[in-house]
Amino acid sequence: MRNLLVSLSAVAFATACAGGSSGPTFEYGPSSTPLRYQVSSKTESVIETPMGAQNANDTASVTVTLQIGELAGDGRQVTAIFEEFSSQITGVGSLEGGAMLGQEFSGILAHDGTIEFTETPSIPKKLSDYIDPAAFLSELLVPMPPPGSETVETWPVSQEYTEHTQMTMTTTMEGTARIVGDTVWNGQPAKLIEIRADYTLEGTGMPTGSPSELEMVLAGPGTIRAVWDAQRGVLLSATSHGNVTGTVSLVGMDITMAVTAESWTSIVLKN
Repeated sequence: MRNLLVSLSAVAFATACAGGSSGPTFEYGPSSTPLRYQVSSKTESVIETPMGAQNANDTASVTVTLQIGELAGDGRQVTAIFEEFSSQITGVGSLEGGAMLGQEFSGILAHDGTIEFTETPSIPKKLSDYIDPAAFLSELLVPMPPPGSETVETWPVSQEYTEHTQMTMTTTMEGTARIVGDTVWNGQPAKLIEIRADYTLEGTGMPTGSPSELEMVLAGPGTIRAVWDAQRGVLLSATSHGNVTGTVSLVGMDITMAVTAESWTSIVLKN
C-alpha cells in the first residue's frame, strides 16, 4: 500500500543497498553499482457519490535506479533516476514520465528508509497534478531496525511523508516489523521481513473538475513482506497489500462521501 494518488473519482496507491559484513546486516550502505528496481501497483477503489458508486481500477509500472552513497549527517547520500514511469488512472487516462525520465533526484536516505530530497528535476504538469515522484521515492524502501540493534528480531516502524499534487496528502505509518525466517532468492540466502502497520491518510485540495475544495481522511491496515539480503544489505523484493476506508467531503457543500480502497504493490531487484 505504499503510494497514494488522488483524483476526484479515484484513490490510488502505488516498497536498498549496501555494504557487506561478516554477519547479518540490516542497514543501508553504499552500493557499488546502481540498484535497478521494477515496481508495479494496482488499486481498486470506490467512492459513494450522491449519483451512485464510482469505481476505479488504477495501475502503475515504474523502473527506477538507486545509487546509495557515502554517509551524510544521520543518513546516506542517494541518487534516484526513473527509467520508466507509466500510470493509468480512471477518469484521467495515461500518465507518462516524459522529460522527467533519466533526470536525477538527489537527497539523503535515512535509516528508516525514507528519503528527504534536496534536488529534484522538473516534472511534467499532467504528471505532477496526480503523482508526486519524490514522495513515491521517499516511501519506496523498507524500514530497518534502529542503529545499534542489529541482533533485534522485532522493531517498531514509524514513518510520515507528504505528497504534493492537486491534493496535499500526508500519510502516517505506525506498526511493527519482524524477521520471520530464512529463504533462498535466485540461489542466494536471504531473510524474510514482515511489517504489519496501521495507515492514516489526511489531505486537502481542489482537483480539476471538483465543485469545491476536498477534505479526505482514510485509515486502515497494511502488510509488507520483504526479502532482504542480510549479507550485502540489499532489498531483493517486497510485496505490500493494504485496505483503507474513510470519507471525502466537499467543503462548504455539506456533502460527505464514503471511500474504500484496496491496493497491491510489488518491487523486484532486476540486477
